Amino acid sequence: MKRMTKVLTVLMCLMTAVAFMPAWAFAGQTAEVQAAAKGSVKINYTISVAGALQVKDASIKVKDLNKNGTFDLYDAFAAIHKANKKTFAVSDGGWVTKFWSQETSNVSYMLDNNMEWSLDSVIHDGSYVYGAISEDTETYMDRYSYISDKDSNRTSSFNACDGVDLKLDVYKTMWEAFAIDENFDFDDTTVTVNGKDTNVKVNENGTFHVDFEKAGTYYISAYGDKESLQFLMPATYKAVATAAKGSIKVNYSIATKGNLNVKLASVKVTDVNKNGKFDIYDTLYKIHKAKGKKFAQNNGQIVKFWSMNTTVVGYMLNDNSAWSLDDTVQAGDYLYAFAYQDQALCSDLYSAIVDNAGKREVTVKRGEDVNLKLVVYGYGPAPDYAFGPVDYDYSTVAITTNGKSGNVAIGQDGSMTLKFAKKGTYYISAKVATGSGIITPAICKVTVKK
Repeated sequence: MKRMTKVLTVLMCLMTAVAFMPAWAFAGQTAEVQAAAKGSVKINYTISVAGALQVKDASIKVKDLNKNGTFDLYDAFAAIHKANKKTFAVSDGGWVTKFWSQETSNVSYMLDNNMEWSLDSVIHDGSYVYGAISEDTETYMDRYSYISDKDSNRTSSFNACDGVDLKLDVYKTMWEAFAIDENFDFDDTTVTVNGKDTNVKVNENGTFHVDFEKAGTYYISAYGDKESLQFLMPATYKAVATAAKGSIKVNYSIATKGNLNVKLASVKVTDVNKNGKFDIYDTLYKIHKAKGKKFAQNNGQIVKFWSMNTTVVGYMLNDNSAWSLDDTVQAGDYLYAFAYQDQALCSDLYSAIVDNAGKREVTVKRGEDVNLKLVVYGYGPAPDYAFGPVDYDYSTVAITTNGKSGNVAIGQDGSMTLKFAKKGTYYISAKVATGSGIITPAICKVTVKK
């Protein structure tokens, strides 16, 4: 009876081995009836060795190298190894004996997110092949993982400033039914970008978001907590972050220490820092370049403005306080940038001269009343510190026309009425004549026609 049991055991082992043998293992029996598949297929592939990515989602053309009439995993891995100048070997029985130039039989391979047990599995145009040497050589608990976006793609292109929303799927171990593990603990999962660890948090359902500072190609991967035996075959996602295309036209004024250097002008702005949008940095860079002035920033802080070494600089966007050089700028926006008069306390209040419609560029006829208003801005009380118009003693303000003082009366609310007898272009500005309430020099352009 014991002898019969041993025989049955041997037979069962042989049957199992034969069941997983690829068809090309019997090539000698079928050579006469099989013809090699013609042409080639193009696939994508990823290779990892002991938890380290060797090739990240590359593409390759695969021919029927074993001439068994189909394109299969053997053909794919043979072509992949040859292209990467690595050694790949298979035993007469169809088992991998050398992978990525390493003597090993501890190899897993996935085809379109399914675990395959045979190199005979058929591949097609567009197939995704993942080959890995396990990192866990004791219990072989490595888990296959996959990163995709909302469109179920492994790669995408987008504006750098938008970032990308992704999902990490982790599959069950080879000892379980192969499927996504809905109960996987993502708490200690580490997301890397181009091989560097990040602080990106993976949510309990595997979703996460990655931001990018500038345009470029980024490979995003994820790794499990090895102390908890969460060995992941690292997935890879190719993110192509792009710069904003084209250019926009932005209006601007520049003032330094109470003097208007540029009254009202416009500049074409491109995505200079290639972060996928047009922002205040891009605008100031282009303004300075157009005017032959030097401009520099360090970690988001201006250190050189209008060729002056200074960090005491303010900038307003559409008469609102802007907090960062990263703030988005759109076509037709108005940027007012200035070096403070009060370099010690930065007490300068921003001011603007506009008409009743809020415009700072007005067109009128000769002899027609021009109703304007000087608005002074500041920050409100705690806790909100809201930025907006503030009460101000307008009796201290002197109104100038084309740089010359006049007898323009200004009301307690900052309102004023002007009239021009001749056609032409007039720049209306305001300065503090007396007192301590320093304001930035406001500017309004009035075009007078016949």
